[in-house]
Amino acid sequence: MKSEDFERLKAICEKEGFEIKESFSFDQTYRVKMKKDEWEGVEFVELLKSQFGYLKGCIGKIINKERGGFAVFCPIGKSKSNYKPNVYYSFGNLRPSTEQAYVDQLKAKAFELFGEIKEGDGFIDWDGVKFSINTLGFKYDEKYDSLRFGGWIIYSKGKWAKKIEKVDYSINEKLERLNQLEEWIKKHLNK
Repeated sequence: MKSEDFERLKAICEKEGFEIKESFSFDQTYRVKMKKDEWEGVEFVELLKSQFGYLKGCIGKIINKERGGFAVFCPIGKSKSNYKPNVYYSFGNLRPSTEQAYVDQLKAKAFELFGEIKEGDGFIDWDGVKFSINTLGFKYDEKYDSLRFGGWIIYSKGKWAKKIEKVDYSINEKLERLNQLEEWIKKHLNK
């Protein structure tokens, strides 16, 4: 290969994110490698095809990177029975996504499950804790992979609260509720 041909090939490779080096041997061997890992820094991915009960377009959170792919936490599946938090996907079945797309997906699922949430709506979480919405607005916590509405957690690591009739507490229920909250704090925040 002529030197100018090699320089053109090198420029094309660099443009595409590859590095090429000529090996000085009798057979004129060339070494091509990726310059940078295109997945470096990626935390969220979009599924490019339906797989394992998850729908194409679902946004998942990367649990860990493995050779040839990722273990992905996908919170949105066809049904609860298909929920598998650690599903392995090859790089070819994924494309990088963003935290905002993941949160938007959770908000859409919340609307699908609960409809419009308004002040006074009652919920019960997966630990049996009842709560009533008193302020509006979503907030996502990346550290705990949880979605709050009005300060209360309505989603956490694949679990959704359930909407119930208005929560009206008696004195005993209020004391029980304080005990439940204390237990929840010990369980989730004092690890």
